[in-house]
Amino acid sequence: MTAMTSKFSELLKFPCIVDFRIIVDALKKDALNEVKKHIEEILPGSVQEIVASPRVSSNGKYISYTVPVRVVDAKNIEDLYQHLGKIDFIKHVL
Repeated sequence: MTAMTSKFSELLKFPCIVDFRIIVDALKKDALNEVKKHIEEILPGSVQEIVASPRVSSNGKYISYTVPVRVVDAKNIEDLYQHLGKIDFIKHVL
C-alpha cells in the first residue's frame, strides 16, 4: 500500500463517489467522451452522471470537467490518477 493509498483509506469510507476535476486541452475534440472512455477501461461502470458544467480557462486554452466516479477502494483512486495523468491531452487531474 502506497502512502497516497493509505491516506485515501483514512479519509474516505468506501465505496464512495469521488469527483475528479480533469483539465484538458481545449483543442481536443470530444475530450469528455475520451476521458470517460479511459476511466471506464480501468473501472467499468464507474462513471456517474455529470451534473457540473464544464469550465473554460480565462485564456481559452483549457477546459475543466468534474467527473464523478464510483470507487470501491483507495487503489481505484490511485490507479485513475496514474492512468489519466499519462494521457497527452489531459493537463491535470485534481
